[in-house]
Amino acid sequence: MLSQLLGLIRSYGLAGFWMAAGRLCFLLMIAVAARLVEPDLFGLFMIVLAASQVAAVFATLGTGAAAQFFIPLARERRRKAQAMSYILFAGSATVLGVAVLSGLFYFSGMLVSDDPNLSMILQATALFLLATGPSMLREMLARSVGAVSLALVPRDIAWTLLLCLLLVALPSTREHILLVATGSLLTIELLAFALLWLQHIRQFHSAVSPRVRPFKRWLRRSLVMMANTSGGTAFERIDTVLIGLLASLAAAGQYGVASRVAPIVSISNRFVSPVIFPRLAQAIAAKDENRLRSELRNGIAISLLTATPLFLAAQMFADELMALLGYPDSEAAHVLMILAVGNLFTSMALPFGAVIQMGPTPWQFTRCIWSWLIAVAIALPFALAYWGVIAAAATVATGMAGYSLSFIAMARHFLKSGVAKT
Repeated sequence: MLSQLLGLIRSYGLAGFWMAAGRLCFLLMIAVAARLVEPDLFGLFMIVLAASQVAAVFATLGTGAAAQFFIPLARERRRKAQAMSYILFAGSATVLGVAVLSGLFYFSGMLVSDDPNLSMILQATALFLLATGPSMLREMLARSVGAVSLALVPRDIAWTLLLCLLLVALPSTREHILLVATGSLLTIELLAFALLWLQHIRQFHSAVSPRVRPFKRWLRRSLVMMANTSGGTAFERIDTVLIGLLASLAAAGQYGVASRVAPIVSISNRFVSPVIFPRLAQAIAAKDENRLRSELRNGIAISLLTATPLFLAAQMFADELMALLGYPDSEAAHVLMILAVGNLFTSMALPFGAVIQMGPTPWQFTRCIWSWLIAVAIALPFALAYWGVIAAAATVATGMAGYSLSFIAMARHFLKSGVAKT
């Protein structure tokens, strides 16, 4: 038993280290920005961070997320040329998607110029999407080839530390935080793409070009993954955006900090995903049920070992943590405690959700998460209007628990039916 546990820690340890470092760096950046940037501008920054993450999934057309299925599959079948073709397909789709979606956000902001807050949010999102779209693609491509450090370090550590340094050292950057954040992230992403190419992707480039490029199959799976990933991301960000639109930018800033701290509980999702998704895809491609169950058990064990103590810490030290980040307010601490419950459920459910997405019927995942998301989106404005941000947090946490339990039930059904039949 001890040897198995040590083996799990070695397998997931590097990803876990980078993820923990990335989360700490991100929280440091949030704490620095909250103290140095004017409250309304900081609130706008938090809203744009949230909105651009959701928009980036659509901008890539889901090709980044689908890379975690197609590239490990091509490597398992020794089809390097097809892996390279998919990478080029994903890159082309992302360039087109970012250009179109950024343009739509920008011109939509011009059309609603009579609402200054909404106009600022839309146009600022258009700007930041120029960086977050390529960033998402780079992270997913790095995951798909097993480059864990290149998946997690560039944005989560290098960019956040650079932005902290700029805000502290150059006071003039504080008034232009969105422009500075976009420029610095784009610069880092260009360097990260260069490293990813030299260290991992170049090996595919030398392969003979395949005669058949299944674009329809690629696009079909990518659109499914786009729906799946955007649903999960929207669940974590929709509350911050709605509070900014329905309440105030300053309120969104405070709530946004709590909603960014709460995912510490489910931090394992970020480092389990780069490891488990390619492995599950390979096990399903090989129709190896024993391997599939083994990888699922390993993912569950790591998730629980990580999430349980972090959840208890969030409940016990919420007040102190929010005060450290610049919000010594009991309401912000209560928001953190409530959202931590939802993140505990998502941490437990991630390995099961991965089985569904990598399996033959990923649309089940789509229908489930979007059904819960629509229900939460309808309930959120009422909860916020009548009972405030505490009720808004409770609504989101309930939805996260609901879709997590649904994923567990669906994955168990898939495993009972037998992977060999897929």
